[in-house]
Amino acid sequence: MNIQEFYASIGEDSSNPLRRFGSEQLLRKYLGKMLSDQTFASLSEAMELNNQELAFRAAHTLKGIALNLDLSPLTRISSQLTELLRDADQIPEGASALFGELAAVYDSIIIKLRQVLL
Repeated sequence: MNIQEFYASIGEDSSNPLRRFGSEQLLRKYLGKMLSDQTFASLSEAMELNNQELAFRAAHTLKGIALNLDLSPLTRISSQLTELLRDADQIPEGASALFGELAAVYDSIIIKLRQVLL
């Protein structure tokens, strides 16, 4: 799988991120950083500990990463979770289910990234 096929597999066109990063090499570099990024792990831990503040920060960070890399499926679901957590004083009802959906999308993207990058 190449970069174009990766983006097509998540319903995106690779031309936007390629244009933004200026080269496939630079885009690969930043996509590769997702494989070692700990934001999703932090979000998982925060959800497990029922820590709304940390969960919000991690969801918001993950949304930014996904947005910058044009990972629309991950952007959409992390944005929904971010908004659900934004003004809450605890993890709201429904956040666990939404996190489960986010985890499935995240895992799918990571599997595909490994096929492209490794």
